[in-house]
Amino acid sequence: MRVLKVRTTDGLSLFSTLIRTWAGVAWMSYGLTQGDMTQVLVNLQSVAGTALILVGFVAFAQVPMRRQILCTVVMLGLLALLYVVAGRGALAVAGGVLGFGGVLPQMWKSFREPGGEGISIASLLFSVSCSFCWVAFGVVHNDLFVVFNASFGAFLMIVILAFTCLGRKSAKASSRSFDVSVEVDQKIGSAFFPASLLSRASS
Repeated sequence: MRVLKVRTTDGLSLFSTLIRTWAGVAWMSYGLTQGDMTQVLVNLQSVAGTALILVGFVAFAQVPMRRQILCTVVMLGLLALLYVVAGRGALAVAGGVLGFGGVLPQMWKSFREPGGEGISIASLLFSVSCSFCWVAFGVVHNDLFVVFNASFGAFLMIVILAFTCLGRKSAKASSRSFDVSVEVDQKIGSAFFPASLLSRASS
């Protein structure tokens, strides 16, 4: 929605969006092979959302997508080959691996940049909640692939959330301490020097 509203892809990762699209396709295919329409419909919405972001990269950022389209075709072929060779479980494993790759940019950003500028706390909380819902879904349906993937996804999101919150808290604390030190310096200066002398020195 932000891409369509502000007509920019600033702060979004093309690599992450593409990987998450592939992960959604893998999980949607896994649901199809099980005849589970819940997984199919939910992951279809996810794929549609990331596909809209990819369209935003083309429309607003003028990113050429030929290489990405070729990689997507190759990935779809690999997913089909995995299913033929190893069965539907391989689709779930592929979806989990791709999902992990999709959050790597966010994880790296939360580690590298204090506060993780551009990372949405609300989005992370929503992702954690969704992961817990998928854990419950996997437990009810006795699907260990879904349980493990959703549990691992929730763990990663909690780690990113913790680093982001801690970074922003420390950044606020350092900014506050700097403001306090400036205020103390000003009070000390006004106590020892006349205001006219201070204003003349500042001018």
